[in-house]
Amino acid sequence: MFQLQQILGVDKKNPSFSIFNDPNNPNEYQVWFGAELLEKVPADSQNAQFKFLLGRLYNAGFKRKVLQETFNVHRSTMQYWGDTLKSNDPEKIKQMIKGPGAPAKITDEIKSFIQFRFKDIYKNNHYTYSKQIRDEIKEVFHLSLSGEALRRLFKKLKAGENIININEYENSVHTCDLEVSPCLMGGSLKELAVATCLDKKEVIVNYSAKTNRKHELSLIPNDVGIFCYHIGILIFSRFIYHLRDYFKGFEQIIIQWLIIFLLGVKNIEQSKLIHFTSYQMIFGKAVTSAYRQRNILSNLSGDSDRIKVIFKLNAKLIKADKQSDFYFDPHTKHYTGMKKILKGWCAKIRFADKVMNMDYFHEVEGNPVYFKQADNFHDTRFRFKELLPEFREITDHADKDVLTFVIDRAIYGLKLFDEIIELDNVELITWEKGFKAGQVEFKAQGHFEYFRAKNNKDDLLKYEFEYMDSLWEKNNSIRQLIVRAKNYRGKEVEVSVLTTDLKRAANEIILLIFTRWIQENDFKFLVTHFGINEITSYKAISYDGLLSKIKDKDVQSGKYKALLKKQQELKKIFGALLSKEKQASRPNKKRAERINAISAELDQVTQDKDENKDKVSRLEQLIKEAYCYLNTENKTLFDAIKILTRNAYYTYYKDFKVIYNNYRDDHVIFQNLIQSPGLVRKNKDHLSVMLFPCANLSNKQRKIIDEYLGGMNKSFNINLPHNVNNLSINLSKKESKLFAFSAR
Repeated sequence: MFQLQQILGVDKKNPSFSIFNDPNNPNEYQVWFGAELLEKVPADSQNAQFKFLLGRLYNAGFKRKVLQETFNVHRSTMQYWGDTLKSNDPEKIKQMIKGPGAPAKITDEIKSFIQFRFKDIYKNNHYTYSKQIRDEIKEVFHLSLSGEALRRLFKKLKAGENIININEYENSVHTCDLEVSPCLMGGSLKELAVATCLDKKEVIVNYSAKTNRKHELSLIPNDVGIFCYHIGILIFSRFIYHLRDYFKGFEQIIIQWLIIFLLGVKNIEQSKLIHFTSYQMIFGKAVTSAYRQRNILSNLSGDSDRIKVIFKLNAKLIKADKQSDFYFDPHTKHYTGMKKILKGWCAKIRFADKVMNMDYFHEVEGNPVYFKQADNFHDTRFRFKELLPEFREITDHADKDVLTFVIDRAIYGLKLFDEIIELDNVELITWEKGFKAGQVEFKAQGHFEYFRAKNNKDDLLKYEFEYMDSLWEKNNSIRQLIVRAKNYRGKEVEVSVLTTDLKRAANEIILLIFTRWIQENDFKFLVTHFGINEITSYKAISYDGLLSKIKDKDVQSGKYKALLKKQQELKKIFGALLSKEKQASRPNKKRAERINAISAELDQVTQDKDENKDKVSRLEQLIKEAYCYLNTENKTLFDAIKILTRNAYYTYYKDFKVIYNNYRDDHVIFQNLIQSPGLVRKNKDHLSVMLFPCANLSNKQRKIIDEYLGGMNKSFNINLPHNVNNLSINLSKKESKLFAFSAR
């Protein structure tokens, strides 16, 4: 007779399986099917049988919360085990059993490189050979390795063993990307649900957004004031309710994110700073859970058509179809995560490191039009050409429309200039790379002045320009403008501007490129106020999943790069020996032998290099070296909403800017105004709002805000929800008091 302690019992979802613990053997679980003992599993979370058990229980539909509390294993870990078992992928199952530890990143190609270089470097350097080889690996393969990662390889090489087929050296860092179950979106948020497949059973978990009905505007008693946070956002009400026509079935969540961005929130995690009771009183239902918002974002981001709708609406808002001049510039985000992604130049750290490129188009007033994320597989010049058809589609520009793009020096290249010249519908304006002041005798052919407002419309700064206009000596199909510019402080610079446009007025071309700083200013604004540089999602996909989505290109092989490196080293040594031999007062037999040996080795390396100079597929090389690509679908959707929000903000802000006429703090005052709390009062079909900005406003500022709100109130002829047909927003009186304490 023995007694067992029940760990997990039967219930409605699980009528058959029970799990017990034997007090005489506490390190073991017993799994019973009815009255029959099915198996015994070690009570060790690192044991393979334990992982298989919890993976099966998770897939069978056991309550996640009960499993987590019973076995002290996080839900996401059990989900990972369950998904791995369902995948039936031997490599994934092997990795699951193995536990933390990333796949080997020291590929056979790298091992071949190490073995090839070790015999030469170690022969002459017994002390810092490890660092020298690791530095070469970093330069050739863009991979940083520690000395410990190569220690055992070096030990085998010293013993004369071959290391090419050894696969036991692995990276010590492991990150596991768990896929979130996709959302099944209905016609509106009322029908929002998340579906998870569990052993051929589809379990629907309802995530409908709940609203506190007593706070809805339709239930506010007449002539009763209700205090409400964020009520200043109603300044944008005409734009917000207009969005319902564009996002059928999903307008509520898109509007929610747009509104919280206007309220200063940069990401889903910060949405906890929103007072959702007040939000729901104004706009109805909302998704308040950050977890649910992330699930919805993951589901919506997979639909490229929905993202295109947002971009088209954004282009329509700023009237991009009526414009022909645009700025283009890649904005880089420094990636500090552990995933192995491609490196590129990062202006923030002034160094080449892992980066994500965000290629942005702005119109000449500084409003963002369109963007696309990319890694460094292709350079800026290639990406720019590939983006032109997409940009025309978004902005509704026909192929015959001639568009001018102003680009920084990143686009510079004679080959690209020739390709742009062949196009009849594209003109390019950029700086000449490497131009130095004074290298051409300057003879002014034209002069003009430009005035820019500093602190207000009457505070003008004068800029003076002189220029020479001629054809570029390197390519007579390109126009060169050598410009001497003097700012309001008297500082003068001389630069060279290149353009494919041979007919446009010189002063227009010069002003377009000299005012490109407004694009850089907008990048700063987007980063500071909208978090445009945030990753949003850290998911990544391997390059073998991009075979049909990315245009491949040929590059030099790793072996060729190693031979080229070796050749350069030998040439350096050979040159130094010849120099010593020439300067020596008498012949040196040992040095002469060394010169002959180096010469023979250099000839052999040169021959090997020439035999291996055939290029290889870069895509195949990246797949072999286990590189991955950041999955930017979530970020693309979120950032598209952010630039739409930014342009909506500027649409309303520009009227305030004209009235306020103080460019030093107009943004701060306007943001404080739209984020203000206030009192809401309903009278029949009229809704009146009294704002209480938390700013110390002067009488002059109050008068300006009253004037701005008065103009806004005249434009609120829209049908708001909750049977409210008229809206008026006013600033509270300076002497208004909600309550006061009196000192005794």
